[in-house]
Amino acid sequence: MGEYFTQKEYMSPPRLRGYCFSSETIQAACRQKKLLSITIETNSQCNLHCSYCEGTAKNAKSYEADLSDITKVISEARALGAEAVVVGGAGEPTLYKEFIRLIEIICGYGLIPVVFTNAITLTPHMCSFLKEHNVSVMTKLDSLRPATQDHLSGVNGAYVAIQAGLHNLFNAGYTEPSDPLLLSLGISIVANLLNVEEIEELWHFCRRHNIFPNVKALKNFGSTFYTEQNHYLSPERISDLKLKLLAIDREFYNFDWIPYTPLPGCSCLQYLYSLYITMHGEVRPCRMTKFDKHPFFSVNGKYPFNAFSNSLEDIYNAEPFVFTRSIGKYLQGNCSKCKHSFNCIGCRGFAYNTGINRGLVPYEALCLDSSQCFC
Repeated sequence: MGEYFTQKEYMSPPRLRGYCFSSETIQAACRQKKLLSITIETNSQCNLHCSYCEGTAKNAKSYEADLSDITKVISEARALGAEAVVVGGAGEPTLYKEFIRLIEIICGYGLIPVVFTNAITLTPHMCSFLKEHNVSVMTKLDSLRPATQDHLSGVNGAYVAIQAGLHNLFNAGYTEPSDPLLLSLGISIVANLLNVEEIEELWHFCRRHNIFPNVKALKNFGSTFYTEQNHYLSPERISDLKLKLLAIDREFYNFDWIPYTPLPGCSCLQYLYSLYITMHGEVRPCRMTKFDKHPFFSVNGKYPFNAFSNSLEDIYNAEPFVFTRSIGKYLQGNCSKCKHSFNCIGCRGFAYNTGINRGLVPYEALCLDSSQCFC
């Protein structure tokens, strides 16, 4: 990092409790064959129609996972060492009919609930419940301009509703952490050509209010809207944005981080410590690495790694997931010799989809050099 950092002493940036872990914790868990978290989908229903959504909510029929199946997975994840359960994915999880009970179950296992929500349903009562149950909340805010937020959300009035939910979270004490480096509130920001000029202002907003800024640059995973309208960011635009955010953190907040990781200010090493479970039980290394959609992994016409009908421990120890946890050994190109490999393996989900679209077999696709990196 010498080209970007002087001898001044900086701090590591804050993390969102249960969602982010230090590289040291992640690497130790990987060596110990220990899960740190799982992400589980609960339902397909959503009250927004975000144009960049890669989930199934816009096209799928309404579906909810059975709470008993989810509870089984949570119990088995805890036995594998998990410390947190991230709830979110296909739809808006607070619309899940068993949402309140699910949070109570996660807490009952001694795990940290992390909820991804668009904030629209977050009434004062709901925010108080979440705070009382030590839930980390990742909400949504793509723009401080109502017209832009409404457009990206696909619903008129979305900006006002999101701001109301944020206001209720603020009033519940979500911006007053006992440890300023371990936060309870995050904001997910999807950077694209419609809002890229606002990202620096949103970053300042988060830092000033003890909010974790979860900035994800929109990439072309195949979303029809952005493929047609060309609103996703180029690698050059992404690298420029990361360096600007790094400069802000160094100048104003005394934070220091590697600018090459997929998420600014936060490493993305999910392959090493987490599993993603769809609302139908299919297990993936991460949301965008859709093993269940590829015939390569099919056995007798069926995807064999289903956590609702099989042991999560058996799936965790199955060859595809052992491979992804060991991905650092197999990376190609610049990623194979990168000096930052302890903290970064590139966006493997993007690499996987890029490789599959090129006709590579999954194991080859997983190892592709990160075309988004500027290291």
